[in-house]
Amino acid sequence: MAGIIPGGDDLQGRALRSAIITDIGTAQAVLGMQGRLTRIDLVLDHAQAAMLTGLIKPPLQLLTSTARSNAMTQMTRAFRINLTALSLLAMVIGAFLI
Repeated sequence: MAGIIPGGDDLQGRALRSAIITDIGTAQAVLGMQGRLTRIDLVLDHAQAAMLTGLIKPPLQLLTSTARSNAMTQMTRAFRINLTALSLLAMVIGAFLI
């Protein structure tokens, strides 16, 4: 470890508590993912994002943090619906057995 980035109690500080900043080679070695990348986080303005969108080719894609958050929300909602359906099924089976 080369150092610690101080963070406060605000949103930035909470984000930094779960972040590790390192070079790509070290991250790949530590995570056992030599030669592969799953995500690169960038801070871009609208002009930079538009330029980068024009440069990247599929299967790569540029997503906003909002889009990633929405995908996680949808996945969590689907999981909650599945749990509700399974609990209702368990209640029906339990009532049938009683």
